[in-house]
Amino acid sequence: MNFSIGYGLSASQAEQHVHLGLTQKRDNFSITIVDESQKITIRQEKDISHPIQYSIISTGKEWEEKIKNSGISVTIVSKIIFLMKHNHRTEFSSLDISRWLKCSNRNARRILLQLERSGVIKQCGEIQTGGRGRPMKLYCFIDNEEN
Repeated sequence: MNFSIGYGLSASQAEQHVHLGLTQKRDNFSITIVDESQKITIRQEKDISHPIQYSIISTGKEWEEKIKNSGISVTIVSKIIFLMKHNHRTEFSSLDISRWLKCSNRNARRILLQLERSGVIKQCGEIQTGGRGRPMKLYCFIDNEEN
């Protein structure tokens, strides 16, 4: 069972925010709150005291232009930034992204490739996975003076 609560300056805006909250990927039981500034807060049953919070509209003008041309939504970038900070990480891999966004590893690699091509992130290292094969790439965000 999932709940969505929307706030807005009008009833119409609050209803739009409820619908936005219902579209967010969630676990079995969660409460999603979307406020007037479109900041999304998700409280999940397994960790109710540590909500996930992110905004879908605040990345800075320079990044917004780069992200718009990459084909990746601002929401995904905001989620990655929040989860990276929430997990006290400065670097992340495709495995981290797939776990954080609950998507396939292939989709996570596609997201990272698009963000790297657009100049939002860069490869900043590699990690040996322990066996055969190529090492896993580590990425970090390129500094954004507005962020």
